[in-house]
Amino acid sequence: MSIWDRDNELLGEVDDVILDRRTSKLRLVVVSHGGFLGIGGKPVAIEWRELEYDAGARLLRTRKLTADELAERQPYETDQSGVSIGDLN
Repeated sequence: MSIWDRDNELLGEVDDVILDRRTSKLRLVVVSHGGFLGIGGKPVAIEWRELEYDAGARLLRTRKLTADELAERQPYETDQSGVSIGDLN
């Protein structure tokens, strides 16, 4: 699924979803940001509360986060407080 900002700029594609290990609630969405044709993007985490689902368009949008702000974030690295949906298979 794609994630867009409020100005309809594509921020990236969802690579993973991270659940809180303690509560099992959705915590982070990991986005591949930058790169070209899906190659070379860096994984960046966006907190779930920073996003909203646009049911009409069937996509995720950021509430306030811009493309420039996302580009400034450090690459996502796994931690022990969350579990990747990919790890559940």
